[in-house]
Amino acid sequence: MAILSKIRERTVFLIIIIALALFSFVLADVIQQGDFGGDKVPKYVGSVNGDEIGREAFARMVENYNQQMQGRVSSMQAVNQVWDAEVNRKLLRQEFDALGLEASPALIIEYMSEQLAGSPEFSDEEGNFDERRMRAYVANLKATSPREYEGWKEFERNIEVAVLTDMYYNLVRAGMSTTNFEARQLYKQENDNLTFQFVKIPYSSGGEVEVSKSDIQKYIKDNSEKYKQEAETDIQYVFFKEEPSAEDETKIKEDLSELIKEFKTTDDAETFISLNSDEEFNATFQFEYDIEKDIKEQVFNLEEGEVYGPYKFKNTWRASKLLESKKLVDSAQVNHLLITFEGSQVDPQQTRTNEEAKQLADSLLVEIKANEDSFVDLVAEFSADQQSRENEGDLGKLKYGSLFDNFNEFIFDSEEKYAVLETDFGWHIVRATERTEPKKAIQLGHIAINIEPSQKTLDEVERKAKTFFLDAKDGDFIELAEQADVDVKPVNQIKKLDERISGLGNQRSIIKWAFKKSTKPGETDLFETNEGFVIAQLVDRREEGLKSVESVAKEVTPIIERQKQAEILRGQISGDDLNSIAAGYNVEVERASAVNIDNPNLPGVGREPKVVGAAFALKEGQVSRPVEGEKGVFVVKLLSRSEAADLPSYAAIAKEETEKRVRGLQGQNSKLLKALREAAEIEDNRFDFY
Repeated sequence: MAILSKIRERTVFLIIIIALALFSFVLADVIQQGDFGGDKVPKYVGSVNGDEIGREAFARMVENYNQQMQGRVSSMQAVNQVWDAEVNRKLLRQEFDALGLEASPALIIEYMSEQLAGSPEFSDEEGNFDERRMRAYVANLKATSPREYEGWKEFERNIEVAVLTDMYYNLVRAGMSTTNFEARQLYKQENDNLTFQFVKIPYSSGGEVEVSKSDIQKYIKDNSEKYKQEAETDIQYVFFKEEPSAEDETKIKEDLSELIKEFKTTDDAETFISLNSDEEFNATFQFEYDIEKDIKEQVFNLEEGEVYGPYKFKNTWRASKLLESKKLVDSAQVNHLLITFEGSQVDPQQTRTNEEAKQLADSLLVEIKANEDSFVDLVAEFSADQQSRENEGDLGKLKYGSLFDNFNEFIFDSEEKYAVLETDFGWHIVRATERTEPKKAIQLGHIAINIEPSQKTLDEVERKAKTFFLDAKDGDFIELAEQADVDVKPVNQIKKLDERISGLGNQRSIIKWAFKKSTKPGETDLFETNEGFVIAQLVDRREEGLKSVESVAKEVTPIIERQKQAEILRGQISGDDLNSIAAGYNVEVERASAVNIDNPNLPGVGREPKVVGAAFALKEGQVSRPVEGEKGVFVVKLLSRSEAADLPSYAAIAKEETEKRVRGLQGQNSKLLKALREAAEIEDNRFDFY
């Protein structure tokens, strides 16, 4: 009671303490979220023209996609696939809304019927899509399985988008038709030809020029679309791998040697193996060609009960005991006829019971034995195996051990030609022919112990890694690596949404660390992986924007030099006499014939579209101003123009060009979606959540 009394007396004090604790908790969360200078986490995954992609909705879509892919994609691959699909969907939805497009319920049902055709849950007795059954299915889903119902609603939304997308693409397609005027222009570009003289003056004739840093900066700015840069980091790392030492390996070999003493004398090899081996017992008999070549000679000629080992096999120390030897058929030609029943894995619509299927199989076998030629006809009439039915029930030449146990026993351990056998797929009438001559096969039992690091080794690896990490905080990373006898691995140009690091595989946590604003170049951190410890150092980080002068100088400098030399040459060249111009630069006057816009190649020079374009703007006998081409500065004199005769109709050209334009229209990476993306304001916050 005294304690309760004291608590009551100090109630105000306790309230203040609790309030301060709550405030510190909230404050810590604010700091962690970055509101006071850290890495601030946004409230949504992204937005498309202001239309937000919510965190929870996006997470559900990623989870559903992962379930659909059943582990065939990594976490980041799933995130990126869902992101691309959602951005495309929002872009299209915005276009639909702007155009006032709506999908009627009838049209949605029509599209659904195509998607769900053939599914038993949505089909009537004749196999046709039944809308009433679908609605009953959805109502039941809503009542019994909210999670699956959410998946169904997502399916409905996707169907609606598909309907509207088709409508939208049809509208866009209608606006992409090539007119007769355009078709005539295309025809002229391909068939109007020029003959002209030209002088090509190499850029080097403009002399040496200097390219400054400011020149490069200006060029990058003027060509900003070309020199956009994603955020990137460069790191280097060392890896302390958890791997067995020589001492560990010796100890494992010694332990196996002790086990071999018991293995030689045991009468129950299967139990002994299950208790002592890291490799499961396999009762399958092996022929000589089945055995690993490194041990084939040693084990195939053992006596029954004899043991070979210890020997190293893959990542184990292993010993092998010959348990049994006998002669077996190793292959046979096999045909079958499959009779399914209700619940078997092949035909979900089958209503025949298991007993009825067995009776039918037995009766058909009687008929086959009475007339073996009937087998092919009965396969065509009764077999549920669609693939083999088209080939007279042929399963091919099968090897021993490649089938169900009861198949193997009948085909390879007996001499009978026919049998009726049951599997999860139904009842099979099996015919075995062309059995090979029996040959020696052996049954081996293996004791294998995985070669793994001991706890002592693991502790030592961890100690070395943590020592390196502490020393690297203030020391020279590369020198410390040399002292520790570990390799430094540089990894450059890592993107924000990458997940793989060369030499380490998926290491998203390292990439997240490298891009955190609080991580500064030169800083290190330690990461524990499934195979050991990584100590990574951030070398450099480049923010999103334009590329640096240093990164593009090698590419850009020759371009700017050429531009400056061209400007000098344009100022030097004067007059209309090509011979005089050529003589001034010690070059020849050359001639080009049958040149057109579609094929702008000059003899001895190559493609020069700007030069050919300038020539088409001239009148016969006229000389051009200096033109900056690909290989130098050109001066052109038009000699003659040959214009193609007009066609009676340009419809065929218009049709071909329209088809060409439309081909690049649809699909996940279509030109249309690319154009919509480029015109949109897209905020991408994936990095903050994944």
